[in-house]
Amino acid sequence: MNTNVLGFIISAVYMLAVFGIAFAFSKKGKEFTRKFIHIMLGNWWIIAALYFDDVKYAVILPALFVVVNFLSHKYKLIKIMERDSSDAGEGKDTYGTVFYAVSLLVLVLYTYLLEKMPMLGVTGIFTMAYGDGLAAVLGTKFGKKKILKNSNKSVVGTTVMFVVTFIIHVVFFMVYGVKYAILKAILMALIASVIELFAKRGTDNLFVPIVTTVVAGLLM
Repeated sequence: MNTNVLGFIISAVYMLAVFGIAFAFSKKGKEFTRKFIHIMLGNWWIIAALYFDDVKYAVILPALFVVVNFLSHKYKLIKIMERDSSDAGEGKDTYGTVFYAVSLLVLVLYTYLLEKMPMLGVTGIFTMAYGDGLAAVLGTKFGKKKILKNSNKSVVGTTVMFVVTFIIHVVFFMVYGVKYAILKAILMALIASVIELFAKRGTDNLFVPIVTTVVAGLLM
């Protein structure tokens, strides 16, 4: 079987599994379910990088999700993905789920067509999925002290974002034999944390993965 076709099948099964599990655990709360989807969908990038060598196959699911997520946000089609106006101080007009899909689509095009290195995208996608996702979960649970006035971002959440981003990048840089991996990983963690701290209305889902991927590529 063509690896691109196999990759598409595995991708579809994985996506369905993530949403199936999310629905099963939806009673734990909408925000928990949203972050579960947010984190787990990021793992799709590994499937894409391993199986897709043709960008036409790689863009299918991200492009589809741009449309689906936009319609879901507008018409509340997939309620477990959508925030209420009171959730996490973000407001009901947050387009975070749409930006997530857009960032996936942009990075597929960027890493496949320009960088010719699909695995590079794991730096940005994992930073968004695990860094931002865990920062939100742990920050909401344990982050009593806010890092800035008039902000919902906590010291705990920003610290988690920094540490997780550092780990992702130091591992990536070391695997690819990049010089000064630790120093460069620290820089990446600072960049991602600052973007996440100041981004509004879900735009961190757009700027964090794209900026970190581009900068990581420049540092290699």
